[in-house]
Amino acid sequence: MVDKYKVVTLCGSTRFKDEFIAAEKRLTLEGNIVLSVGFFGEVGDSAKEMLDDMHKRKIDMADEILVINVDGYIGSSTQSEIEYAKAAGKPVRYLENHEDCFIPCIDLDEAMAKLKTLEKDIRRYFEVMRMAETPENPEFRKKFNAFYRVRRDEAWRSEFYQLMEDFRKKDDPYFGEVLLRLHQRTGQIEPSFASKMLATLNADMPIWDSNFLRVLHLKLTGTTPELKLSNAVALYDKIRRWYQDFLQTETARGILQRFDREFPEFTDMSPTKKIDFVLWASV
Repeated sequence: MVDKYKVVTLCGSTRFKDEFIAAEKRLTLEGNIVLSVGFFGEVGDSAKEMLDDMHKRKIDMADEILVINVDGYIGSSTQSEIEYAKAAGKPVRYLENHEDCFIPCIDLDEAMAKLKTLEKDIRRYFEVMRMAETPENPEFRKKFNAFYRVRRDEAWRSEFYQLMEDFRKKDDPYFGEVLLRLHQRTGQIEPSFASKMLATLNADMPIWDSNFLRVLHLKLTGTTPELKLSNAVALYDKIRRWYQDFLQTETARGILQRFDREFPEFTDMSPTKKIDFVLWASV
């Protein structure tokens, strides 16, 4: 607060200039001190870095932030600002109804065009899933190794597939158990491969992907194996909840409808995996 006035910082894509101006006018007339973006339009990388840092300082000065999320859009820079505000204990409000779900910036035309060139990979995924009931099958292992680019020695692969066979016989295995058992068998902390095993057994479960973590500003940390294992479970839960929330948005429904139009042969694929393929084609 500055005297009796609340300080509100506006966050969002600068493409929404009119909405920024309208929100600033309304909030000012309601008796708030409003801090907005300092520049509308494209700038160079060095200037953008400075402007992004300056906006974080504006968040430091604020009592709360208002996100200008027109049509639900929240880009990666804005998501970073939201996380920064939350970490500082600042209330976050949204211009439009919001499920508190990060909406990635996807050029759907470009993503679909790229997927068309990679259709063979979608078919390879279908082959893996078609044979997922027999992880002991050498042909399944060969296809899984190729699709997921398994570059581990024979001893590691033997432990991995034996563990997959064990979990195939269990009802609804969960990520933490898969991760821990894989660590116990191989001595390695392998959240990505644990997720790939789990997603093969249950197509509704998401993949742990480094590009996806970067988009969501998530990073695995920990100074000991125990901490890394615990933190990996927490991070995967965030990934899983993001997919659950995102699949309820209009953006996700539009992506799924477009995917089914472009790839009618693969409409039986799980919604989670369809989104995964589109995100993969967008980075």
